[in-house]
Amino acid sequence: MEVLLKKLYVRRMATDLGITRIYVSVMGTSFWLFFPQLVRNKADLRGLEEYRIVPQWLNDQVVQLI
Repeated sequence: MEVLLKKLYVRRMATDLGITRIYVSVMGTSFWLFFPQLVRNKADLRGLEEYRIVPQWLNDQVVQLI
């Protein structure tokens, strides 16, 4: 029984490791390809500014309802 469980565990770990490697390579490639474009067009700064504006907008909407 122990041998069977160990074989299943090792097989599962190998599968998980393979999936993890694929995921890391896809994320690394997408970061390498798209992040410089986002920084150059200042999309990161615009996104952060929108996050700053959302609470103010929500506050205005609640005040209008009252």
